[in-house]
Amino acid sequence: MKPVSRSLARHAVARLGLLFALLLGVTAAKAQTPAEALDAAWVQVCAQAQPGSNFYARCQDILNAGPGSGDRRSAAAIGNNLGVFAAQIKIARSSFARRAAAGSKKRQEADQGLGLDGDEDDALWRSERWGLFASAYSSDVERPESRFENAFNSDISGATLGVDYRFSPNIVGLLSVGLRRNDARFGGDRGRMKEDANGYTAAFYGNIGEHFGWQASVGRESIDYDTARRIQFSLVRNAGTAEEDRINVDFLATAAMGGRHDQASASGDWSWYRGAWSFRTGLGADYSKVSIDAFSESNGGGLDIRFGRRASKSLRGYASFELSRTASASWGVWTPYFRLDWFHEYKDDGRILPAFFAGDPSNTRIGFASGAPDRSFGNLGIGISTVHPGGWQWFLGLDRSIANSILTETRFNFGFRKSF
Repeated sequence: MKPVSRSLARHAVARLGLLFALLLGVTAAKAQTPAEALDAAWVQVCAQAQPGSNFYARCQDILNAGPGSGDRRSAAAIGNNLGVFAAQIKIARSSFARRAAAGSKKRQEADQGLGLDGDEDDALWRSERWGLFASAYSSDVERPESRFENAFNSDISGATLGVDYRFSPNIVGLLSVGLRRNDARFGGDRGRMKEDANGYTAAFYGNIGEHFGWQASVGRESIDYDTARRIQFSLVRNAGTAEEDRINVDFLATAAMGGRHDQASASGDWSWYRGAWSFRTGLGADYSKVSIDAFSESNGGGLDIRFGRRASKSLRGYASFELSRTASASWGVWTPYFRLDWFHEYKDDGRILPAFFAGDPSNTRIGFASGAPDRSFGNLGIGISTVHPGGWQWFLGLDRSIANSILTETRFNFGFRKSF
């Protein structure tokens, strides 16, 4: 190879190496944890702090903490507990479940369990087109500590009230309203987040022939959030001198904001029957979008954080399998069931969250990452539904998530339906 060609080749390789290094640098920046992002940003965000403000005082303590100040800046970054912000979307989404028609859809199964023939079923839907249903549920959600997000435990409870109308033997529509409360506590006394939500769901479901069933729904929740974030760390000033002293920072930054949760789902299933036994398998998809309005904290001693509006989208496909058996008793019909759902997440990814200190006049951006969800996971459910004379139906169920490395959820629900 000629010397010129060799030189050009070396330059090309060097440029490729530089490009590769830059790409690695961008990837690394995007993968920064909340504490790493804040640790790297202290000097820049504090550069324009206005003397006399609480933010300026905190900056002076952090930047002038004596020997080893880099480590103390890291301690201050960790003590800001920004990982609670990265976890907020997961807390909101953990309460999302396919529950729109859980009680009302038992109408079709109840008719089958009663052994009605075509004429009897036709007479039933004409005389009992309307249904009133109500349900309540309680869930416990646990999320372990991760590199990007703080651990939390959520206690979720809610109730739904609705009506359904049978347009024909094969098509039913329903409308329901619901209330939900979610109380989440972050591990290590790092903070708390409370949600109060109310919303509605509209759905249609039905069957085509004896074996194929379908369902589609849309819904929206309005959400009010109250958050509390613990800011807690210690610094040493004038280390190694007679004036050495310790600064203990301990504040509880609070905020109130609003949000919205939109969801839609569609599914189809196929059922087989053998005597009193039935087996159902289905495929479907759930879409949801959680939006949190812009907000700014207060009471943070100068380290209050400000966020712009945030949104996160999820698209989950799923396959479901259910085995049930219908039995008759003197008081009516009862049907125990066992169900397995398997989900795959297609859309929700880790995101870069842009945060700002409320007291920073330069509005320097602190961009830190949140973790991606578990792509594939399952749910096991067991329960029982009953049908009584006079159009009464009752159901209860217990669900437990499986093979999910991000969240563990246990959910109990019960309810009733009355046809008329």
